[in-house]
Amino acid sequence: MAIQSLPEVQIVTSNSTKRGGNFSVDEDHLLISAWLNIGMNAVHVEARNRSGATDEDKLKDAKDLYKATLNPTTGKKIAFAYEHCWVVLKNQPKWSMPKEKSKGLSQTPSSIDQVDSNDDDIVVLERPIGRKAEKAKRKRTDDDKGFADYLAKKLQYIQASHEQDQEALRIKVEKIRVDAERIRLETIREERSIMTMDTSGMNEKERHYFENLKDQILARKVGVDPYVVSMGRSLFKQLLFDDLDEDEIMRRILKGSTSRRKHRRYIERDRLADHKRLYLDYFSDTPVYPPNLFRRRFRMSQSLFLRIQSKVEIYEPYFIQKRDNAQKWGLSSLQKITVALRMLAYGVTADFMDKYVRIGESTAMESLKKFVKAVVDIFSKEYLRSPNNEDITRLLANGERRGFLGMLGSIDCMHWKWKNCLVAWKCQYSGHLREPTSVLEAVASFDLWIWHAFFGLPRSNNDINILERSPVFSELEQGRAPAVNYSINGHEYTMGYYLVDGIYPKWL
Repeated sequence: MAIQSLPEVQIVTSNSTKRGGNFSVDEDHLLISAWLNIGMNAVHVEARNRSGATDEDKLKDAKDLYKATLNPTTGKKIAFAYEHCWVVLKNQPKWSMPKEKSKGLSQTPSSIDQVDSNDDDIVVLERPIGRKAEKAKRKRTDDDKGFADYLAKKLQYIQASHEQDQEALRIKVEKIRVDAERIRLETIREERSIMTMDTSGMNEKERHYFENLKDQILARKVGVDPYVVSMGRSLFKQLLFDDLDEDEIMRRILKGSTSRRKHRRYIERDRLADHKRLYLDYFSDTPVYPPNLFRRRFRMSQSLFLRIQSKVEIYEPYFIQKRDNAQKWGLSSLQKITVALRMLAYGVTADFMDKYVRIGESTAMESLKKFVKAVVDIFSKEYLRSPNNEDITRLLANGERRGFLGMLGSIDCMHWKWKNCLVAWKCQYSGHLREPTSVLEAVASFDLWIWHAFFGLPRSNNDINILERSPVFSELEQGRAPAVNYSINGHEYTMGYYLVDGIYPKWL
């Protein structure tokens, strides 16, 4: 960086070397030259301008002002003896202050008068820029230039990528157009060969197949339904070669054109063989599976199953084995009731039993619904009721024989996990088990006679909550319960009791 050198000031000395005082005129000139060549700090001189005053008037006023001022050293008024210095310094840049720099000064009375209104003799000398400022300026220039280059390259890359994408898209569209044209030409050739094909030497199925293809091609060319083309061709042939009336021909064609209902596929199930296998496995005199497996799989004894079967067959004709319209034997009552009991006992799906019993899904669902309705209608009067006086007498006698006077049976609650609970109901059926459950309250006697069942309450319940909402003691509260009379240790009691929560003996 070029540094501007300061101008050398040459002082021309006069012949007069004496001015009085401590220094001579030559010495003053030497001091002035040294001061000008060493520093460039401007000296601010207060200038007081009077309207219409010339430079000589200003100089005379300055001398008078100086002369009127007392010398601080001697305390006397002396004349101004440095006019030769003023002649040298008045036009130097260091002595003058640039006019534009004075604009930044505060507007005080002293600062306003610091700048002389006469700018003709002022020489402006700009101070060179420093090293750090020069580096910062060059760095800003380089950064701006690098960012501009980056933006230009980025824009160029985006434009090139866009052009490549457009070219790839154009090639892809052109390829699709070429493939479509090739397929169209191949289709035209195939249709032409089909339309010109001779079907006279073909069998009936092949001829019918190619005639349908021709009708479809012709309908596509004309823009109508293929059935209309086929019907027109058939109508044309019949009108030419049939002796029937035209109206009769049209009636037959329209009747044959109606769409037929699609039937589901028929599955041949050997029902008699399946009935025989089921009978030999569980119900013959010497069954394959012993009675303990029968009880585990049917959740009841064989005698109880046969009793229910006989009652249901008498009540509901649906469970009687009959012949169908094709004179084939249908499903037996053993098959239908077995399916219903397995679905109730294990919760399996209707389609699951088809593998062993060979029964369709819809038939299994119908058998379940009719079986449940028949059981409720047949056995509700005997089993789905509260105990009467005869029953209570029998229960008390059995309890007394066992050592439990006045005991009517056992009562308990069971939490049944509801696997398929609806999501909207899940929270209100969830309790301490953290999953949906439904509580069953039941009262049973020694012979497993269930006298009471209370099932399906929402919310989180325990045995006490269920008992408070259960109608098990409603008859007793209303005074309609059967009388219970027994004596223990000389005390007479008129109300029976139930054993709860596992404290009842095992024989119950």
